[in-house]
Amino acid sequence: MVNKKMLFLLLFGVQSLGFCANPSQVCTAHSECTNEESVEEVEKKSDLFIFVSLEMPKDSLLQWSEQANKAGGVLVLRGLKNNSLPQTLALTNNLWGAKARNVIIDPNAFERFAIKSVPAVLITNQALQPCTKEACPIPAHDVIYGDVGLGYSLNKIKEQGEMNNLTQNYLKRLNR
Repeated sequence: MVNKKMLFLLLFGVQSLGFCANPSQVCTAHSECTNEESVEEVEKKSDLFIFVSLEMPKDSLLQWSEQANKAGGVLVLRGLKNNSLPQTLALTNNLWGAKARNVIIDPNAFERFAIKSVPAVLITNQALQPCTKEACPIPAHDVIYGDVGLGYSLNKIKEQGEMNNLTQNYLKRLNR
């Protein structure tokens, strides 16, 4: 059984089952390794989170991954495939190979933002603060659900949400 600490996994282009071309490509949120980014560090760099599942169709996952990479967003997974790190690494390697960037496993993000279905595109204007035993701060955010593509989702958030400036920046990156 995998404990919650093990679920915090950062994947940067997993090259093979259990091993990476670069040791900095896989880390846990609580690691003290050098030259690695924790989940919290990656989350602080981005305001754009795309919640996905490895159960989604392969073509859809590939599209979301490519668009997230282009726009500078982060793909968020809830947990490990069948609670197995080797299965998860094999599947992500098969899906994305060296193209995977900014893919995190963070079940707390799903709970924090009450994400019940995927894909979901979320933009926030505040850095995510780590959850403590006492509290898990929920920053202001806009979210849209549906497998409609990042461009459509960002345009809807721009039209109907409150994160207009951030959304505009991501749209510019996506449309380059």
